[in-house]
Amino acid sequence: MDLDITKRIKNDASGVLSQVFSQENTTVFYEHEVLLQAVFTEFALNRNNTYIELGKEDFVNMLKEAAILKLPIVV
Repeated sequence: MDLDITKRIKNDASGVLSQVFSQENTTVFYEHEVLLQAVFTEFALNRNNTYIELGKEDFVNMLKEAAILKLPIVV
């Protein structure tokens, strides 16, 4: 398995990886890394005493409330 994301993006014929892993899309996670770690530590559920999990809807709602995730305004 190729773990180098830049190589995987170049080899992805569908183009999906280039959209998902673009610098613009991932910058927010680097800028707010400590806050996101705290959110997961505080609000995630412990599953089978092996890993923590936070539902996608809960996660997105928290990002909206914290003004980290800003949805585009449609006119």
